[in-house]
Amino acid sequence: MESLSVASILAWQHQNLAMQVGIGVLKKSMDVQAQSVLFLLESVAAPVAEVSTPAPVVDGSLGQNIDVRV
Repeated sequence: MESLSVASILAWQHQNLAMQVGIGVLKKSMDVQAQSVLFLLESVAAPVAEVSTPAPVVDGSLGQNIDVRV
């Protein structure tokens, strides 16, 4: 009778340890997912460098010359 209780206690301890390991793995995977999401959000929210556009030509020469060199 006593051997059954020792065996059940050992089985319970093994099950408890397995559950703790599973929870640890789950927490680690959630941390990795959170880091990945944070990286993606930061890359999307990063400001885009402004593209400078040339100043418009105001002397009326726009479209007057055609470059025909090949």
